[in-house]
Amino acid sequence: MTNLSRKTIIQLICLAVIFIAIGCVDVPEFPEEPTISFNKVEFKFIDDPSTSDSEYDSLEITINFMDGNGDLGIDADDLYPPFNDSYYFPNLILNPDSARLITYSDRKLIEYDTLPEFNADTECTSWFIVRQNAQNSQLFLEIDGVYYFDEIKNYIGDTLYFQRNKYHNNFYIDIYEKQGDEFALYDFPAPGCEIPYNGRFPTKINPGGPNNSRALEGTLKRTIGMNPAFWFGSHNDILMLEIYIYDRAFNKSNVIRSPEFRLEDILSN
Repeated sequence: MTNLSRKTIIQLICLAVIFIAIGCVDVPEFPEEPTISFNKVEFKFIDDPSTSDSEYDSLEITINFMDGNGDLGIDADDLYPPFNDSYYFPNLILNPDSARLITYSDRKLIEYDTLPEFNADTECTSWFIVRQNAQNSQLFLEIDGVYYFDEIKNYIGDTLYFQRNKYHNNFYIDIYEKQGDEFALYDFPAPGCEIPYNGRFPTKINPGGPNNSRALEGTLKRTIGMNPAFWFGSHNDILMLEIYIYDRAFNKSNVIRSPEFRLEDILSN
């Protein structure tokens, strides 16, 4: 047997200790449901390079997150169930075989007379007018847990009943304004039917992808473009944010609230 020098033995012992230490590092254990906490909020004036001499206000919200299995994120190309924008519903009363979709005229049926009336608000939340120039796309249905689709071209001129899919986005934000001693939901004037606060963060936050089950922690940032009138009308108002996220298994995080703030106090260059 070859004799080892005292120096070599000490080196081997040190290496063994290093490997043991590495092997004993605890992998963080978090619940499978995401957990979030508030980090910061900043208000910025951002120049839009696509237009001249214009400024766009921006609210940047950063939160901390922890998740036990890393199934986080929805990518821009996740457009099919279960991450589609909306669900439509078949009229199984008049059309049990063909399952044609429910239209506004079906409200005259006793089975559907509790559906909301059509107005400026429900056009964004319940009724979709299929206009003559509508681009053809797929309309998704769910019947007894099975997903189906229909073509929009089959309903030109109809007004279809739908419900928004709450799992289309995964980053949800509400802004509240202090009125007296209470906070009230801020009524944000947005063009069309868009909900400007809510959005998506992508799967790239998990380096191994959403199917790479591993504990994750880090920060998420959401930037909300604001109408310039928001600053002029609200820069001295007391505001507060309410935030939560979903993972890909539809586990909802805890709901957090930001500290109270004024826009002028969080203005960032």
